[in-house]
Amino acid sequence: MEVNASLVNFAAGVLSKKFLGRIDLPNFYKAGLLTCRNFFPQAQGPAEFRQGAGYVHHTRLNRDAMLFPFVFNDEQAYALEFTDKKLRFLSDGGLIFESTGAISHQLLIHFDGADGATAYTAESGQTVTFGGTAQLDTAQTKFGASSLLLDGNSDYATVPDNANWNFGSGDFTVDCWVRFNSIAGTQTICGQGIDGNSYWKLIWNATKWQLYVYSGGVLQVGLDIADAGVAINTWFHIALVRSGGTITLYRDGTALTTGSYSSWPEYTSPFCIGAEMYAGPGGRADWFNGWIDEFSVRKGEAVWTANFTPPTAAYSSTNLKAITAITQADPGVITITAHGYSTGDEIYIENIEGMTELNNKFYLVVKIGADTFSLTDVDGNAIDTTAYTAYTAGGTADKIYEIDTPYLEADLKQLQFAQKADVMYIAHPDYESRKLIRSGDASWALSVYTRTDDPFTKAITGITAANPGVVTATAHGFSDGDIVEIWGVVGMTEVNGNSYKVANKAANTFELTDPTTGANVDTSGYTAYSSAGKAFKESNMPGAVAFYGGRLFFGGTADEPESFWGSKAPTNAGVGQYDVFTVGGSADDGITFPISSQNNTADKIQWFGGTNKFLGIGTYGGVYKANGGSDTTPIAGDAIAVQALEFIGCKAVSPIRLGSSLFYIQRGDLILNRFSYSLLADDFSTSSLNIFSDEITAGGLKQLTVQQGTTDIIWVVTDTGKLLGLTVKTDEEIS
Repeated sequence: MEVNASLVNFAAGVLSKKFLGRIDLPNFYKAGLLTCRNFFPQAQGPAEFRQGAGYVHHTRLNRDAMLFPFVFNDEQAYALEFTDKKLRFLSDGGLIFESTGAISHQLLIHFDGADGATAYTAESGQTVTFGGTAQLDTAQTKFGASSLLLDGNSDYATVPDNANWNFGSGDFTVDCWVRFNSIAGTQTICGQGIDGNSYWKLIWNATKWQLYVYSGGVLQVGLDIADAGVAINTWFHIALVRSGGTITLYRDGTALTTGSYSSWPEYTSPFCIGAEMYAGPGGRADWFNGWIDEFSVRKGEAVWTANFTPPTAAYSSTNLKAITAITQADPGVITITAHGYSTGDEIYIENIEGMTELNNKFYLVVKIGADTFSLTDVDGNAIDTTAYTAYTAGGTADKIYEIDTPYLEADLKQLQFAQKADVMYIAHPDYESRKLIRSGDASWALSVYTRTDDPFTKAITGITAANPGVVTATAHGFSDGDIVEIWGVVGMTEVNGNSYKVANKAANTFELTDPTTGANVDTSGYTAYSSAGKAFKESNMPGAVAFYGGRLFFGGTADEPESFWGSKAPTNAGVGQYDVFTVGGSADDGITFPISSQNNTADKIQWFGGTNKFLGIGTYGGVYKANGGSDTTPIAGDAIAVQALEFIGCKAVSPIRLGSSLFYIQRGDLILNRFSYSLLADDFSTSSLNIFSDEITAGGLKQLTVQQGTTDIIWVVTDTGKLLGLTVKTDEEIS
């Protein structure tokens, strides 16, 4: 029996219904498909079944999200999940939790070990050195197996000096549990010092608590408060907290006294527990007589700012939060001492004894107090624990790690990125450019990106405390009616992060008015301006960013849509100068350059894409190339040339480079183009990739990424939520 194959192969992929019956296109008709779902057309002809996708997790609050890659190397790669004003991180097929990162305590010592032990490693990793006859004692303990026993005449413990003990002007919390064997005399809880003129110490002095901070022989802080409630053979919780410039001493969760101090001196000496200790005569004194347990230092965090219930369990050394109680109620209330959660945080609960119905599930937090919260499911329905088994013990909560961002959900599609090692630069036309810096799996920081000779912001040198407030910014260039944002002001911080309408502008000054009503903004009651700050016109930030030739490029502002700016070239040692945009006449200087539109349109820059010959610039009207005058000459501060190559407009979505080609979305959202070198034209040109399958992109295209392997696939996300796969076969064909 003879069989005639009507379809030779599947390499053409999906064909538009418009081509049904077009047998005059043999390369496409005989290899095309009406529908190709969950199969990949191969260059050799077959169609390979797509492997199933694995469920990772719902997006934050089940809202729309955008995923972007962050790749350091083949072992350290992440997906960044941007949602409304939040950023989460995924790696190795799952979300990153807070427990993944370094513990929140810069110093955490449980003092748990064998009776009589004289060596210890802190849960936070430091070596704890015992002095005199200091040792662990199992006879007395607040939490765990033992505590630190100090005899009152020679004993102490030290931890090596570290930048974490330099509190500077930031918040901090030092807390521990103490049990006196005697309350007579002067006894040091903890401190640090260089000599008898420069030190700090927290002490108990017979009938009162005292805090002394000395620098160069000058008393900086002196707190002194009597406390008749202290007795022997009783555990007391002691906490020293600075929030802002206010220092508060708590005993058993009750504030005893407060003081003010703006900047803590730096002492380059060991941190000491149980004695005053520094170099020189008299450097060891005021020994503690009793037991100390659960010692903690947290730099950058004021754990308590009001009276509180002392911890009821040992601190977690894994960043898992220990659950100590759960009510049977609607909704059930969970107790975790100093949980640090906010309403809307998502946590995972496990290892509860008794009320096991809560185990191994994700929940959203509804904060009640510093130590309590209730739960909802991910849809916001309260968790009623009334009929659950009674809680008996144990349980931990682990929060999904996330950081705050300024980006609203509706604005996420316009984000563009440029990454170099552990630093990612983020551009958006409506937001000031930012840096995302990774220092660990669960340690990321997003900050406003500051540049030397920043072309997009104006430096503020003064703001009056008046009605209206008057801003001084030399040659600001703003016009009356412009809406500006202000950031980074020191002193008059009340203006930071707010929008204002410019009024009564002069060359170097302008008045602040309300952006909606136009009423004067009265700054007379604000904190006095001290220094710094910058102002920029709202929605006038660059929307495109990229690295190329050792420089960082930005472009596409509202006021100068056709201009782009480049940072200085790397130093002779190869160190990038991505934060310096100083323009000059030398080759290494920064760059500012306007392209010359050649199609009678305002060619706003939409994206940058590097090739091995030039910097590609996608604009509203086409594609340009920028180099130093030839395809073998790099862009320089004293040599730059821009030439139009193609007049097919671009969407403001970062392109994908694969091989020597750039793939980009055409203006209008419906067509995916390939920008590459054409042998026939002997130049770079653009070709449409879905002219034979235009219906598949009818939902509109909004994001691109590439998956490289034996079959290279460009994935395209549509505005309707579909995921399209385009198989890259050769330099000439795609399906």
